[in-house]
Amino acid sequence: MMNNKPHLRQGKRLCLSGYVDMLNAVRMRQQTAQSVAANVGVIDATAASIMWRMADLGLVHEIRWTDNRRGWGDLVPIYAFGPGPRVPNPNKVDRHRVSRHTLRTELVALSHLMRALIEGPHSISELVDICGITRTSVAKLVKHCRAIKMVRIADWETPASCQRIAMYAIGSAKDEPKPQRQTNAERNASYRNRRVTGAAKQLAQVFQFRLAEAA
Repeated sequence: MMNNKPHLRQGKRLCLSGYVDMLNAVRMRQQTAQSVAANVGVIDATAASIMWRMADLGLVHEIRWTDNRRGWGDLVPIYAFGPGPRVPNPNKVDRHRVSRHTLRTELVALSHLMRALIEGPHSISELVDICGITRTSVAKLVKHCRAIKMVRIADWETPASCQRIAMYAIGSAKDEPKPQRQTNAERNASYRNRRVTGAAKQLAQVFQFRLAEAA
């Protein structure tokens, strides 16, 4: 049967957008790895392995354990989105805990990205610096997250260049509207204010230097 999900390739790893879809499934509803597998379109074993690794990185955490839906084998964990206290398997001594040596670099990058988006709005450039992957990869990932209503534009930054920069954060609410472009008069006023502020700071530094010399 042909796979109709672009981020899933038979015989290959999931790409970052596939990991994001798994995370978003848990964000929308607390569930087992088996349920995530059904939602995203991977086999149970793949989903279970990835969810354990995500839990090690603080992307998800186990909140309780339930019977295996197949009616055989051990209990399976129910996951919640984000970091939190991990409830251990009541029947075993955490023997499934994944070694850090098995963590995938793309999942580590994704964990940095998600933590940044949870903590507060960031621009694409800031996210590139935080997670250490290419700007193209970050932009594609943010675009995918927005398409599945996992990330929104939470704010707009207006640097000295006066070009608005979108600031992204976790959330499914509507994007913050982009502010209207400044008029020439507003840009000139902003420029004058920056010059006055800069000149005042320079004068204050000179004054402090003179006081230090006099002392």
